[in-house]
Amino acid sequence: MLSLAIAGLRARGSRTVLSALGILAASLVVGTGVTVGYGLATGFERSAERAGLPDVIARFTPERRATVDERVRALPNLAAASYRYEVLDEPLTANGHHNHRGAVNTVGAGRRGYEIVEGRDVAGDRAGEAVVERGLAKEWDLHPGDAIGLGRRIGELRIVGIASSPDNVAFPLATTARVYISEATIR
Repeated sequence: MLSLAIAGLRARGSRTVLSALGILAASLVVGTGVTVGYGLATGFERSAERAGLPDVIARFTPERRATVDERVRALPNLAAASYRYEVLDEPLTANGHHNHRGAVNTVGAGRRGYEIVEGRDVAGDRAGEAVVERGLAKEWDLHPGDAIGLGRRIGELRIVGIASSPDNVAFPLATTARVYISEATIR
């Protein structure tokens, strides 16, 4: 019976090879589709976990932190809360580049919502430091140790880190370039 099967394969050699190649191609397509699908389905979750992205991001009109904290703490099942103060449309300058749509985020203690991919994070007790998003750093060729200017009120800061934040697309795909500073810089 085995010799009969081998004889049949020899008689239809080209068809057999063609069928085998078709099966191989279909297997590659299915394998690639599963891999890409899994990566897309779990990629954001993995990125958000590495960045310490909170489960909920809420934005408020300018209000005293104590007032906002009172409302936030009243929420049921709240494990933790952290706050940022964000100023939009802040002019940014560095390496001969300029953008008038900067988003300057003052970060305090707690979850940051971004992952440091180069350098280090801003220190809460040190003034004059900044972390820039990876898209801005790449587009403007910025590295830790470089300077970035943030409007007239803040002035020039030293970049200490490059960050990746999964909650939004990065500059230049987004027209707003994000910079993170410590509360000590504002004080």
